[in-house]
Order: sequence, then C-alpha cells, then structure tokens
Amino acid sequence: MRNKARRWETEMPLPIGLTYHLNGSVVLDPALSRWQGRSS
Repeated sequence: MRNKARRWETEMPLPIGLTYHLNGSVVLDPALSRWQGRSS
C-alpha cells in the first residue's frame, strides 16, 4: 500500500463533481454536468 501511495496509485474519495477517468486522471463528472444544464 505504501508503494502505491508513493506513486499516487491509490484512489481517494473526490469532492462532488469530480470522478476518476479510466486512465486514472481526475476529471469533471459527466453525469453531474448533465444535471447542471437542466437546472437553469
């Protein structure tokens, strides 16, 4: 576990509106952006 943490390979909970992409990068949550477009 420590080796993964040193290499940033552990997934931690992200703030609302962010999610992990399949490649491991952090991106805006596409499901949330659909709801934001309908609210206005």
